[in-house]
This record gives sequence, C-alpha cells and structure tokens, in this order.
Amino acid sequence: VPVINGTATDNEALAGIEYSVDGGVNWLQVDNDKGLGTKNATFSFKPLNLEDGNYPIIVRAIDTSRNIGLSDKKILVIDRLPPQVGGSNISAGPQIFQPNEDGVTYSLVGVDQKITFSAVGGATQIIIDAKGVFAKDPSKTFNLTKSPDTGLWSGIISFDKAGEYILTANSVDGAGNKTAKVVSTVQALQPGRIISKNQPLKDAEVVLYYQEPTTNTWTVWDGASYGQTNPQKTDAQGQFNLFVPPGKYYLKADAKNHRTLISNIFETKETMPILSSLSMKESRSFKVANKTFHIPSLLSDTAELKPPRLPLLHFIKPSPIVNKQISDFTLQDLNGQAVRSIDFSGKPTVITFISSWSPSAKEQLAVLSKLQADKKYNIIPIVGQEGSGRIKPIISISGIPLDVLTDPDGTAVDLFGVQSLPVSYIIDKHGLVKKVMVGVLSKEKIINALGD
Repeated sequence: VPVINGTATDNEALAGIEYSVDGGVNWLQVDNDKGLGTKNATFSFKPLNLEDGNYPIIVRAIDTSRNIGLSDKKILVIDRLPPQVGGSNISAGPQIFQPNEDGVTYSLVGVDQKITFSAVGGATQIIIDAKGVFAKDPSKTFNLTKSPDTGLWSGIISFDKAGEYILTANSVDGAGNKTAKVVSTVQALQPGRIISKNQPLKDAEVVLYYQEPTTNTWTVWDGASYGQTNPQKTDAQGQFNLFVPPGKYYLKADAKNHRTLISNIFETKETMPILSSLSMKESRSFKVANKTFHIPSLLSDTAELKPPRLPLLHFIKPSPIVNKQISDFTLQDLNGQAVRSIDFSGKPTVITFISSWSPSAKEQLAVLSKLQADKKYNIIPIVGQEGSGRIKPIISISGIPLDVLTDPDGTAVDLFGVQSLPVSYIIDKHGLVKKVMVGVLSKEKIINALGD
C-alpha cells in the first residue's frame, strides 16, 4: 500500500486532517501532519490491512471554526492477486442442495436457487455463465452481487429448460484482470406432473404433508421456509415443483371434477426432487339435456411415489486431480505457525475444505475433530479464502477441539480446484489423491475411504 501525501490550506487555521477509505463512511486521523494551527499544513498516511479491492479515498481538513473541506475522491486499487472465486453453496432458504458423488447439483425447471461463494483478488464484477452441455440447450447468464456485510457474492439462478449446465464464474477486478472458473455442474430436471386421461391437468391443488419426527404427527410441509410454495396449483402442463429435504412425506392432490389422489408414505434420506407423474381419475358423472353433472366422491385413489429416476448424465469427468501428486503448498495454523503439505507424507490424509459461512461446511467440524484424535491419519481441515479471525470464534463457541489451517489467499483452493463446500480429498501415504468426496461425510464414510 503506498504512502499518500498532500497539503491543506485554510484562511484562518487548520485544526485536524482525516482520511477515509470507504468514500466518507468512516474516518481516521492521518499518520503524520505538520502545520496544524496555521493556514497551511502537510500530511501523509498509509492505509493498513487493505485486502485486494477498490477503495474510494477522501481526505478532509477541519479548521478551528469546525468548517470542513473535502478533497476529490480518488480510487485506490489494491491488486496483489487475480480475482478468484472459492467454494460455493447452492440453496433455497435454509435448504442446501449438496452435489452428488459426481459433483452434480440437481435443480428443477422453474425453481429459483441461490448460489453463494467467497472470492479473493478484489473482484468488482462476477457473472455466472450457465452453458448447456448440448448445442440445443440454451445458455444463460446470472449477475451476482457482493454483500457489504459479509463480502460474499451471491445471486439467483433458475432454468427454463431441462438439461445439463456447466456454471462458470467470470470475474473482473479493479485493475482489469479477468479470470474464469467452473463453479458447478447443474442438472435441471422436469418437475412432477398431474395428468388425467394422459393429458396434463391444470389447476390441480397439490399438498405435501410432512411427519414431525418428534411427535409422529402429520402437518402441511412448510415449503415457504425452503423457498417453495406448498400447497401449490399445477400449471398448464400439469407441473408442480417440489424439492424436499430428508424426512417422511405423503402427497395429496385435488382437482375439480376429479377424485382425490393420495400417495403412499415415502421417505427421503437426502434432499430430493419429486419427479413422479401422477394420474387422477374423473369423478362419476351423468348427463341431462346434453349437460354433464359430476357426483362428488367420498372415495379417494392411491398412487405410489417412487424414488426419482435421475437421468443419465453425459458430462461427467473425473476430477483432474485424482491419481496425481498433490502440489507442495504452505499454509498457517490458527497460531500463525507455517505448515507444509510435504509434512503429510507417510500417512493416509484427508484434506477437507470448510468455511465460516457455509452451514454444511460447519456441520463437518465435529466429525473431523473425532478423526483428528486418531493419529493413524492426517486430518487437515482448511478454511478456504479466510483468515483465522473468522473461524477461531466458531471453533471456540462450538467447544470442538480442532486444528485447522487457513488459506486467506485461496492458494490451496486454487490448487485443488475447489468448487463446492465442504469437499474432502482422500490422499494416500505417498501423496497421491485417490478420491474426491463432496458434501458432509460421516466418520465411517471417511474411514472407509481411507481404507480403500
């Protein structure tokens, strides 16, 4: 960061000189000044602890009568690193859509989802380019915004057509540097449907019921908390959109002049879409003078909801890091001590990327803590694109004993090509990456992977 020098004048006498690095929201005293109490003064200051980014610098001079004069605003660009995004989460309300074992996240046509990730390098603009795998699939772009409170980038993604999409984050910083990184592969699926006589049934009311695990009572599922509508009406294609978290459910459908349809009770072990096509029967009717009258039925029909058959994916490539030696890198622990990756040699190793802001990444902490107690393995949690100041309080409050490394510049994030959080890399005692595992993992699953 450069030292900034300047002069200030007043027709009476200068009392103080301050500067701001956020366009005048907050002010600090300059580091050095000479001539206060006279009409002319000089000053200098060096802003501290500035990460990559664009900073609007303003200086103000205050005279002995409390009058204030402002300098012109100048943009200070700090550019140590190219702009680079980190691991992401895709969510709807509190519901996190974890990628499957191939790194693919499922979505439903017409459902809004939020993508969130960190970034380093002072990005001033990030745009997501969602490109269909096949030429017939449309491409879309999504603009992201940066939170002034958390520094995270986020935006809404949604797809109008079923298909496979590769999501690439295109970043630009204040110095004009540009980078592109694949952040996710999304499979947008056709939602569930209600039909009658093999034709889509519009305006059928679909209600999803959920069993409370503590009381075993059934209640209407709170879709609004997950960014979804429940109950909901089917559209002109008979479609309804439901993406449910783990739990026990059943579905009920009602439509004018049709018999009520109730599904079997089904259970999901992970977040899953409802893709079934359900057929409703018309209620009994009779005709009088060419008019049809339907008789309300007290009976209902049943339908079996089966686990969705997810379509075959065409764009699945193994992670390019698998079966390759990990590159040497050096990070710091929470005490500021340097740790080199070469120190992991000789033992099976798990490197897991976590963050202070990702709910699912924080879920992984307790399991990693238990595994660290077993000295047969190297269990290495890395906090990507964050310093120790953010993760220390979380570990302290949780009471979980856990040694972690910090990667504030995203060096390891970039080396491993981290896309989603959490993600774990299984490494053998020779330093070869054997497997990449996404999502929150149990202790048993990690141990089995190390054994393999």
